[in-house]
Amino acid sequence: MAARFATMSSPRLSYETRLSAERTIFENQTIVHDLPRIHHHWANRYIRPKLEGFGFSTPNDLFYQTLQRTLGRSEGPLRFLSIGCGNCDLEVDLARRLTGDFMMECVDLNPAMLARGRSRASQYGVAGKLDFAAADLNSWVPAHAYDAVLANQFLHHVVNLEHLFDGIRTALRPGAPFVISDMIGRNGHRRWPEARVIVNEFWRRLPPSYRFNRVLNRFEERFEDCDCSVEGFEGIRSQDILPLLNRTFHFQFFFGFANVIDPFVDRQFGGHFDPGQAWVRRFIEEVHARDEAEQLAGTIQPTHMLAIVTKDTPAAATAFYPRPPRDCERDPERPMPESSEPRDGGFDCGDWLRTMPEAADAQFAFLSQALSASQQKALELAGWGENLRREFSERTAWALDRDRRVTELEAGRVGLERELEDRTSWALELDRLATQTAEQVRQLQAELASRTEWALTLDQRVRSLESDLAAECQRMNETERELKERTAWAFRLQDELEVARRVPPSRWRRLRAKLSRRR
Repeated sequence: MAARFATMSSPRLSYETRLSAERTIFENQTIVHDLPRIHHHWANRYIRPKLEGFGFSTPNDLFYQTLQRTLGRSEGPLRFLSIGCGNCDLEVDLARRLTGDFMMECVDLNPAMLARGRSRASQYGVAGKLDFAAADLNSWVPAHAYDAVLANQFLHHVVNLEHLFDGIRTALRPGAPFVISDMIGRNGHRRWPEARVIVNEFWRRLPPSYRFNRVLNRFEERFEDCDCSVEGFEGIRSQDILPLLNRTFHFQFFFGFANVIDPFVDRQFGGHFDPGQAWVRRFIEEVHARDEAEQLAGTIQPTHMLAIVTKDTPAAATAFYPRPPRDCERDPERPMPESSEPRDGGFDCGDWLRTMPEAADAQFAFLSQALSASQQKALELAGWGENLRREFSERTAWALDRDRRVTELEAGRVGLERELEDRTSWALELDRLATQTAEQVRQLQAELASRTEWALTLDQRVRSLESDLAAECQRMNETERELKERTAWAFRLQDELEVARRVPPSRWRRLRAKLSRRR
């Protein structure tokens, strides 16, 4: 579970914001599955014996034994896949213990965690057996077929479970196991109302200091059951994991456990419980017994699961606890109890006060300290309230001034809208006139083109006539010149003729001969 998370009042975040928060939350977490001493006491005392009845003692043993059986049934090399591997603590441990020829592909969203896994694998000499790939498993598509797939406390971080399960089902070889350790309770790791009623019954018996939330650093007089899913992907769809597994795969093994016990052994409050105290051991035993009895009766459903599923009907015998997986689904539409709060509203300190009277002074000191802190907080809130009232008055005056300004602007807006309508009408009329003028211009342009063509034709004809006229003028000039020459010649002939009349016949004959030669 993430080490920090917000409250139910936080706004809904986009997928990209959640993705960034998820990377940030785990970027520097070198220890992810750190749990208080009381959790290990409870698990070893009450859960481990039941697991040993199925042939293994821890979740890590389930992963190891399943993979070792797979290696024993097939000749290598085999390819395994671990999704959401984080720092690869489990994967490195398995690579060190498993015997056989295999390669394990480790996929996680966070490159920083994969870098720590790669370093750890090198440190223990198993880097050759592990591959590392950074990917968002909400959109991841498998590139290989796998002989086994592992998911260790990861599925409750997945938004697109349907896509992931379909991809794993496609990638699993026939008979290959999908081994899971995960949380399957209500989204955000909250209690369903029927379980919260029981939690509240035990909550009212806690010493005051045990109700201090160590993660959120606050005192919870009532169990507040915060939602862990509002910031990143923690428990984002945990209640959908089991129903989707039931629809997509076949269960070969299912072990469901824990519900009411969770708040008392987790990071938020479990650190207060010292397993060395007899009262603590009796209290945890009582909570666990009630938790298990309610689960066996079907009143509440398990919130944790160890499972092996396959895409084919299992060849081996199946083993289920406390009931078959489908019976352990919690219908989200199930009617809610009228109230999950204690009906009498009181607290019962008899259990721990009778067995730990020396703790009364410590609890009184804690309450006194909490009261002093509350008083200080009340004074701070009173000052904050006074500042808030003053700021409220100032902002009210500012808001009234803004309202007056808005009214003025609204009046101006109405005037502008009216002027806009007038100018729009004027613009539309101009547009109509422009359209009409454009049509007239087009007609004039067409007529101009026609007349230009006609003028060019006339110009060509004129140029032709001018050319003909010039030629004719030249001929006339030549004719005139010739006429002048012949006229002059005729006058000369006339003169000669006159002279000839007065000359003797012999000279006349010579003149005629000369004229004949000229012609």
